This record gives sequence, C-alpha cells and structure tokens, in this order.
Amino acid sequence: MIIDPSGDKLNLPLNFLVKTPFLNYTTPGTILFILLGVFPLLLIFPMMSKQQSSGFGFLNIYAHYHWVWTYTLYISIILIAWVDVQLIVFKNLPLLQNVFGLYGLLMLIVVLLPAVKRDYRIEKHKINHRRNKIQESK
Repeated sequence: MIIDPSGDKLNLPLNFLVKTPFLNYTTPGTILFILLGVFPLLLIFPMMSKQQSSGFGFLNIYAHYHWVWTYTLYISIILIAWVDVQLIVFKNLPLLQNVFGLYGLLMLIVVLLPAVKRDYRIEKHKINHRRNKIQESK
C-alpha cells in the first residue's frame, strides 16, 4: 500500500476508498505498517524479557500490569477494530481479512487468560527481579 498507493499490486481498486477520507492507500498502508507491523515487532523482546522500563509505561492504563502486556492488549483491540471498520466500510472482504480478525481475537483471548495476566502483574516481576539479584550475588 505504501509502495503502490494505487492498490494495483494488491488488487485493491481505489473505488474501495470512495466512502473513506483517503484518496489513495498511502495513509492506510502507513497506519497498518506502524500499528500492526512495526509496533508488534518492537514488543517481542520486552515480552520475553519482562524488563521494566519507565519510559514505555506512559500509555499503560493498567499500571499494575507490565506495560508490554497492556500494549499487546492494545494491538489486539486495534487489529480487531481495523478489520471491523473494513467490514463496515467495504461490506465484502477477502478471506485474509477474516484471518487477521481471528488472529486479533485469538491474541485478545490469550492476553486475557488468567495465567498470562498473573505472569505479567508488576508485583510478580519485582519478586522475580529480587530473586534473580539474590541468585546473581551468590
């Protein structure tokens, strides 16, 4: 979409954008690339390491959870919302969009599982961090 704003390479006719505020696919492509491409990739390492960083917590509305848990929740909701908006605007979507919608729903379900929520609670990180420091000092 960014490389070919006309949508020809993806078989997306510009008439799909008639009822939208977009003249071509540059803006939707950029939004998708950043929110659903780059941003999730940037969450992989913090999700595995669970290191605390005060710099990323400013958008964390769930302060008792690690910011990466909250941001993953945001990404899943954004993905579901994006597919829903496309369904409303375009009515008829390719099968791939349904796959992305199901992926967003699956991601949302997993992030809300009690075991996952428990694992990303801030208190648990503090305890594990203390244990690691104690083990390192031995």
